[in-house]
Amino acid sequence: MSRGRGALRASGYYAAAAELATLSLRQADVLGADHPRVLALRHQRGGAWASMVHAVEAQAELADVLRARSAILGEEHTDTLASRHEFGFALFEQGRHVEAHRCYEQTLSVRARVLGADHPDTLSTWHEIGRVLSIRGLLDEAEAVCRSVVEARAQVLGPEHPDTLASRFYHVRAIGDLGDYAMAEKGYAELVAARARVIGPDHHLTLRTRFNMLMNVALQGHTAEAATGMADLAAHQSQVLGPGHPDILLARGSATPSRWSPCGAGRSPVSCGSRRPVSPLYGCGDWLRTCRSPRSSPV
Repeated sequence: MSRGRGALRASGYYAAAAELATLSLRQADVLGADHPRVLALRHQRGGAWASMVHAVEAQAELADVLRARSAILGEEHTDTLASRHEFGFALFEQGRHVEAHRCYEQTLSVRARVLGADHPDTLSTWHEIGRVLSIRGLLDEAEAVCRSVVEARAQVLGPEHPDTLASRFYHVRAIGDLGDYAMAEKGYAELVAARARVIGPDHHLTLRTRFNMLMNVALQGHTAEAATGMADLAAHQSQVLGPGHPDILLARGSATPSRWSPCGAGRSPVSCGSRRPVSPLYGCGDWLRTCRSPRSSPV
């Protein structure tokens, strides 16, 4: 799935997928509730619900599928591992980050043993561990994990594969969260160029990466330059995303230097209270929810 959860959610893909899976589940009356095809449809619906931010419903659905697949297929079957991975995502979406981290670690251990350390599914789970470490504030660990995933994905998938670019995004963000804003700005600029080549300059992920680059310009104290860039970005977003898109509101809210305020020096913008200048609109949101991606899709 190369478009990313955010793009697919905005396009209505996940709502349609959940509806289709629900309609298809009428087969359960014929095949039985534990038939592999029925479980696959329920897995699909649970994943779609999680991506639509219906995390509680997703968790309940995926927990049932995980139990059934574990009993029927075994704990180490690839389908069971896929459900365990999705279950971790549903936990993450509820803010249950410690539990999500534990679930991902368990999944990673088994996937590495069953599929191999460099299998794309294994790397997807490792990618999610980097994200959850970041939101938990374990920034040094997050940077190290994200860097390792970038290196592994570049070798296995290629340096400009969308999944590799997704991991680069989180690695650069970890660098910024650790306080090296100049290095983060440089990393985001390189990623903007790479995404423009791969998915186009108008793609919402390319534009979102520009937003993060400008954030790190501001974090270095260049607020006027950042505000000008944000205004240009908002105008570009309005043309390609349509009026009222949340990304446009973030950029517009960051386009006035006087609206920047202190927030969390050297830490994620989620944690306010020190001397890091962050847009009020940006600081009151969840950094990962603003710039989120699925395990094997770009952010």
